[in-house]
Amino acid sequence: MNRWLGGIGLALVLGGCSMGVGKTQQRPAVYDLGPPAAALVRPAELPRLSWQLQGPAWLDAEEMRYRLAYADLERQHDYALASWAGSPLSLLRQRLRQLLGAGGGKCVLRLELDEFVQVFASAQLSSGDLQLRAELSDSKRRLLAEKSFRVSVPASSADARGGAQALAKASGELAVALLNWEKVVLQGEVLAACRD
Repeated sequence: MNRWLGGIGLALVLGGCSMGVGKTQQRPAVYDLGPPAAALVRPAELPRLSWQLQGPAWLDAEEMRYRLAYADLERQHDYALASWAGSPLSLLRQRLRQLLGAGGGKCVLRLELDEFVQVFASAQLSSGDLQLRAELSDSKRRLLAEKSFRVSVPASSADARGGAQALAKASGELAVALLNWEKVVLQGEVLAACRD
């Protein structure tokens, strides 16, 4: 009996080993937003702002997601062999920190990320789409200004790599748009309310 059980065990071990011979498992690709743009510098005359970036729970996970606009726009899909190095929220926070600094100002900039996804218009054409809402409030929580941003950048390829590159570029464009909005908004009474 023991000899019979030992033979089965040995066969299972050898069978398990032989299954892996000659097969290579594909490793998942991990993406981030790339190095920050050196040209993006916050003007010294703009006051510091306390800021926070929030978003839905699905944007606080590392899955790389996409939508098929031509088939089922309301459904999200995950790439099986690709993911983000951190959640989209954490990656975008890192990118915006270059622009907004560590915070600590009198006024509060609340940013709500609504979308960070690759959208396929067809099987061959896709884009990296970002949607964000910004609200600027004074120290008494009075709303001073608000704006919605939407950035869409065409992807160079219809895969995770193309989506990651498009979303990295879209994040940079979003940061520039946010900075330009601040330059317009932070004037006159609003500027005075936000000065340290």
